[in-house]
Amino acid sequence: MRQVSGLGLIQDLGADLVVSEDQQVGAAQEFGEAATLGSPLGAVASSGLAADPEPQFAAALPVASDGRSSDQIPFAAGAVVVAASQTEARTSAAPASEEDALGAAPNARTRPKKPGKRTLIAALLVALILAIAGWWFLLRVEVHDVPDLVGLNIDVATEQAKELGYVVDSTTRDRQDGTVPGQVLAQSPAPKKPLAEGSTVELTVSLGATLSPLPTVAGLPEAEARTQLEAAGLAVGSVTRSLNEDVAKDAVISATSAPGQEPVNAQGEVPKGTVLDLAVSDGPAPRVVPEGLVGSTVDQARAALAAVQLEAAVNEEFSETAPPGYIISSNKEPGTEVPRGYTLTLGMSKGPQPIAVPDVRTLSGSQAAAQLETLGLTVSGIEGPPSGLVLQTDPIPGELVPRGTAVRIFTKK
Repeated sequence: MRQVSGLGLIQDLGADLVVSEDQQVGAAQEFGEAATLGSPLGAVASSGLAADPEPQFAAALPVASDGRSSDQIPFAAGAVVVAASQTEARTSAAPASEEDALGAAPNARTRPKKPGKRTLIAALLVALILAIAGWWFLLRVEVHDVPDLVGLNIDVATEQAKELGYVVDSTTRDRQDGTVPGQVLAQSPAPKKPLAEGSTVELTVSLGATLSPLPTVAGLPEAEARTQLEAAGLAVGSVTRSLNEDVAKDAVISATSAPGQEPVNAQGEVPKGTVLDLAVSDGPAPRVVPEGLVGSTVDQARAALAAVQLEAAVNEEFSETAPPGYIISSNKEPGTEVPRGYTLTLGMSKGPQPIAVPDVRTLSGSQAAAQLETLGLTVSGIEGPPSGLVLQTDPIPGELVPRGTAVRIFTKK
């Protein structure tokens, strides 16, 4: 079927204005019959056949087969052009003076004016144009009921709207609790409203729930952190534990949005209902007891422990072999793992254990000398007969002396 514009249609119809008188009369009769049938075309024709068709012609312009107004129908402008030309022709034929008009008035009241041939043709053109415009609008531009898009994902809603030939405007964004990002919050027009293809459907799309400040939970015990997050309308997801040199054992290192959740913004806010994953500290990494503590001096041992953040508690002990001030023992073997800050117990030599000079005054000088040597002491000499009874020793009995100390024995003469 050939498609023509409204202007082309008027031009084609205008070319047929030169018709025979019989054709004009025939057209008038056909429109007279149409007017009695009660059809929209007949209503327009009846308007054109009135005694003074200008007002009726103007009222007929907005009429279409489905009752649409002229601003909704293509080609209506063409009808106005034709009607204007007919009105101008009749205006030019009006009486030249007021007297002529007054003189003609009695005849106009006593004898109704018959519609002219041009008036009938103009009415015919108007009816044809309106009928064609109505056909074009009804058949070429389909109208659908707008679907309910609220609650759908924006991608799904857009696809549904485009399948009906609509244009989607989804630039309006808002936040609403209980919704997820991309969910349609509102639409215009409302669902079930009739809307022609090519029209725009406006959608308001959710950015997610309203924002809530994220509480500062770093450094808090895990249980206390959970309480504060839940009070802010947030949820706790997974908990990951790891060694940390700065955060105490069982305290929170950080709280971050779980995968798939909206991250914390620059203002420290997250949407209500956001799931947060916690990182919890297992405390510092364990330390290893260094080698070479035993046999080193106290200062050397302390420096080696401090290098791995360990402490030392030093106890003095007697040693028959180690010089005083040297480490002779440790409560942890080298290579043992201990917590950071652990205090090792070290034994430091203070030399051999002193010996109490025995009381040998009941023995002879020779017997006393043998006993003193057995205990680790030496005898510097016996004053008097070796077989004589010991009267005294120097150092005296009971005095503590280092091993190897020389003792002098005094015997009875």
